[in-house]
Amino acid sequence: MQTGMYQRLYLLLFLLNKLTLHVTDCFLLSPSRAELAWCPRNIRGAAHVFTYRNWCLQFVLSESIYWDEASAKCKHFGGHLVKIGDSGTQAFIMAALGNLHFQQKFVWIGLNDRLDEQTWRWDNGDRLGNSYTHWAKGQDDNNIFHWAQDCVSLDYSDYGNWYDGDCHIWPEHYNYICQYDMIPLTTHYTMKTTTTTSTSTSKSTTTTTTTTTTTTPKPTTTSTSTTSSTTTFTSPTTSQTTTTRPTTTTTVSCLEVDCQSACPNGYSGLYTGADGCVACRCN
Repeated sequence: MQTGMYQRLYLLLFLLNKLTLHVTDCFLLSPSRAELAWCPRNIRGAAHVFTYRNWCLQFVLSESIYWDEASAKCKHFGGHLVKIGDSGTQAFIMAALGNLHFQQKFVWIGLNDRLDEQTWRWDNGDRLGNSYTHWAKGQDDNNIFHWAQDCVSLDYSDYGNWYDGDCHIWPEHYNYICQYDMIPLTTHYTMKTTTTTSTSTSKSTTTTTTTTTTTTPKPTTTSTSTTSSTTTFTSPTTSQTTTTRPTTTTTVSCLEVDCQSACPNGYSGLYTGADGCVACRCN
């Protein structure tokens, strides 16, 4: 009887743990409206958009296409296929796929060696070099088959390991993940200018007093006229005038970025200009 009670208790604890993990994942992975406001305007209303660090990640699970098409679609909206530069990003993507109940096996990421065999680059142009990788066993080695396999997918069913494969040969058409840099919101600049003018005024006051005395003795008449002049100086008076110019507010609105149209020869990434808006770094 005690054994049955322990088994039921263990099952209850197991179910509570699973429920807690699920609720925690939903809480951590669900972006707020304020966070989505930093994503490009044309993906804010799209399905399966998550914010992570300074990026917006769009999990496109509604269509399965080849790597070339997936890359082109991400770049059309100003992004690129996702770059996984560290274990934290890898773990976040795996958690998000689990939260979305991902049912497929593979999903495209941005890694490829299409320009130069065995020189791996991300879709935004960054080289892989000696940075973080999550290759499956036997991948990224220099055998004859890998010379035709230039694009990398993440295998969700195999702990997120990376596999290189054909970029545009059936049946290798998968869902994909786009990555966008967060953009600054509309920027307000306020400039307040105060001008102080000092004016000194010196006043001079002159007072003239005339006194006339007349003495008339008999038989002689004497007339005496006395004039006194008094000048009074007052100390200089300084008045201070303060003039405040009206506050000027300049609003800079950022336009949507379409690097594919703006850069016919391709582009190497995005950057934030002096006006606070995102621009394309064309080749």
